[in-house]
Amino acid sequence: SLGLAERATAESPVRARLQDAKPQDQKVHKHFRHHSGHHSLERSKREAKGHGRGLGNHRFSGSSPFASSAPAPATEVAGFDGIDQYAALVDPPDGAIAVSRTHVVEVTNSNLSVWAKTYDQTGRLSAVRNTISAADLNAFLGQNPSCYSGANRFYGLVSDPSVDYDLAQDRFMVAMISFDALALTSSLCVAVTETGDPAGNWFVYAFPMPGSSLLDFPRGVTGSDGHIYIAGNFFTFNQFGQETFVSARVYALKTIDLYAGINTVPSMAVVGNDPGTGTPADSLTPARAVGVPGMYFVSASNPEAPALGSAVTLWKWSDPFGASVLTRQGSVAVSSYTQPPPGIQL
Repeated sequence: SLGLAERATAESPVRARLQDAKPQDQKVHKHFRHHSGHHSLERSKREAKGHGRGLGNHRFSGSSPFASSAPAPATEVAGFDGIDQYAALVDPPDGAIAVSRTHVVEVTNSNLSVWAKTYDQTGRLSAVRNTISAADLNAFLGQNPSCYSGANRFYGLVSDPSVDYDLAQDRFMVAMISFDALALTSSLCVAVTETGDPAGNWFVYAFPMPGSSLLDFPRGVTGSDGHIYIAGNFFTFNQFGQETFVSARVYALKTIDLYAGINTVPSMAVVGNDPGTGTPADSLTPARAVGVPGMYFVSASNPEAPALGSAVTLWKWSDPFGASVLTRQGSVAVSSYTQPPPGIQL
C-alpha cells in the first residue's frame, strides 16, 4: 500500500517551547509495553515472525569540527554528562542524540536536554553550556492535544524518541510515538525547530494512527531531498488490548511545510515481506541524507525464528509524493542470531 496516509486532512502544528523539568520522585515504566504482560509487543511480533528494541544513556565526547595537529589547549572540552537515570526516571531510557556545530540535543523516553557549544579562536570546542536541562517531553509534546501524552491524557505517554539534525537547513527534528493506553489510540508526534536554536520555538505536529493501532519505535531521519522519513513497526489492538504485529511502515513529510509551521499531509508506504522468511519486514531503519532523491532503508528478519533463516534486506522508496515506488533492492543472508536478554538499565 503506497500513497497518502489514512488521514487525508492536513495536520496543523502547535508552536511550543521547552521548559526545564520539575523533579519527580517515581520511576516510570512504559506501561503500554506490558499491557498484556512483559514484552508483549515483542511477543506479538514473534508470533508474526518479527522482532525489536532500544538504547541507553550517553556520556558525550567533545571534539572540534576543525582538523588540527596542534596540541589541544587545557581548556578544550573533554566530555560532559548527558541525561542520567535520576533525571530520566524511565525504564528503558531509549536515548538518542543529534549534534550541530552550535548545539547538542539529547533525548530519552521522557526528557530532552540542550547544550550550546562555544569555540575558541583556533576553532577548538572550548565550552559546552547546558541551556535546557531534562525538559519534560510529555509536557512539551502534549501542548499539541493530538499528541496523547501524560499532560493531556490520564493514560497518555510519549515514548521511543528519535532525533536528527538537518545540516542543509539548520533544523533539529524529534519524532516519538504517543499512546493512550486506555483508549488504545496513538499518534506519531513530530517536532521541528523554528530556527537552528533548539532552546527556541518548535513546531509540534501530531499524525494520528488508524483506530486501535500503534506505530512502535519510530526511527526518523532527514533526507537530502527535502523530506523527513520516519519508519516504525505497525501494531493493531483487539477489544481486549492484545497486540498484533502487522508490518513495517514508513512516512514521508515535507520539510518545506514543517519548517514553515504550516499544514501538511504525510505520504505513507507499507513495506513488504523479507525474502527467505516470507515474514513482514521488521525494525525498518532509514539511512541519512544519502545524496540521492528518495531514501534507502534496511530491515532485519526475525531473530526469534532462526529456523526460517536470517537476512538483512535493503529497500528504497522513490518519489513519495509522486509515483511513490517502494522496491526491495536486495538482501544478504546472515548467520542466525537471537534477541539479547533483558539487561539492567544503567
